[in-house]
Amino acid sequence: MDWSAKEVKLSVEDYLSMLKRELADKPYNKTAHRKNIVSFLNDRSDGSVEFKHQNISAVLMEMGLPFVRGYKPRFNYQQLLVSSIADYLENNQSILEYEFEQFARAVGVINEFEKFDFTHFVSEDPVVTPITKNPQIFKPIKINYREREQ
Repeated sequence: MDWSAKEVKLSVEDYLSMLKRELADKPYNKTAHRKNIVSFLNDRSDGSVEFKHQNISAVLMEMGLPFVRGYKPRFNYQQLLVSSIADYLENNQSILEYEFEQFARAVGVINEFEKFDFTHFVSEDPVVTPITKNPQIFKPIKINYREREQ
């Protein structure tokens, strides 16, 4: 049974609230989120909510956005999910922009004092040993079966 627009909207809002907390490096409980949202959905199991969250990860990944760790992307999602995520991102751009910006800045930052020293990765050139030809141990014998038969 396909998810209704209301169900998809609720799951997207729940998922993106978890993503905001993750990007801000604040603790949250996925199980508590899932159990809370199940009560608002039409007889959906915990597994189906988990699967929907994985679908949301896939859509965000395809949009080039970060997704919640632990919800491995699953790409067989309904198109309603794409439009619902796009609508949410458009309507909440100011809220999410700050979290995405903070996340992007934090990922690529290298401290001045933590510059890498690659000298310990340098190794000596490999020693080249000439290949010696071993004497042939087995000499195959060609048997002419026609001659043998006669």
